[in-house]
Amino acid sequence: MTQVHANAKFIGMSAQKVRLVVDLVRGKPADDALTMLKFLPNAAAEPVAKVLRTAIANAEENFGLSRDDLVVATALPMRAPRASGSALAPAAVQADFAALVAYHDCGF
Repeated sequence: MTQVHANAKFIGMSAQKVRLVVDLVRGKPADDALTMLKFLPNAAAEPVAKVLRTAIANAEENFGLSRDDLVVATALPMRAPRASGSALAPAAVQADFAALVAYHDCGF
């Protein structure tokens, strides 16, 4: 089983909002997940779809896998460390990132 990774760093929204979208696509075939993300009204659907498209492109270009055989195996929204601010400098925008892994479904 081949695993393909794609990451998006510094998404400007909370990990909880990204997690709501990610939970919908986990375990789905890649094409079905992209179609679902296209019609979701959530703002987090766009960056998650972008990461998924990147994972699909990595699988096709680097490993020669077929798009039809890819499944979203794991999707992990995580909270990145936040910089602490001071009275003179405001705190940095909260940085979150989502990591999606698509794998080749061998059919076994």
